Amino acid sequence: MQALCTLSHPTKHTMALGTALVTGTAQGIGRAIATRLAKDGFHIVLNDLPSRRSDVERLRSEIESQSINGRPTVKVSVHLGDVSVEQEVSQMVEQAVAETGSLDVVCNGSPRRISRYDL
Repeated sequence: MQALCTLSHPTKHTMALGTALVTGTAQGIGRAIATRLAKDGFHIVLNDLPSRRSDVERLRSEIESQSINGRPTVKVSVHLGDVSVEQEVSQMVEQAVAETGSLDVVCNGSPRRISRYDL
């Protein structure tokens, strides 16, 4: 499986480096990418299929537990859905932008191909 990551544009200097949407985060490469980007300072939008909810929520808790002086270092949200369905990808992107103000990095750690969507 090959992970694909795309940086859409340079980010402004803020507390977070930007927002990263990572697919396939229930396990494997997607999980590792999400964990690393969170440690690097990106807000994270976690995605996987609805059937993987418990694994994704566990990762969310792990990332949120990383804090400085009791305050979370990054925002983490979960958007379950199938990345091969264009409407679900569209909703996921729109919700991510609404929650964090931007979408700067997209990493496909899912074995499914992301539906065509103009990011």
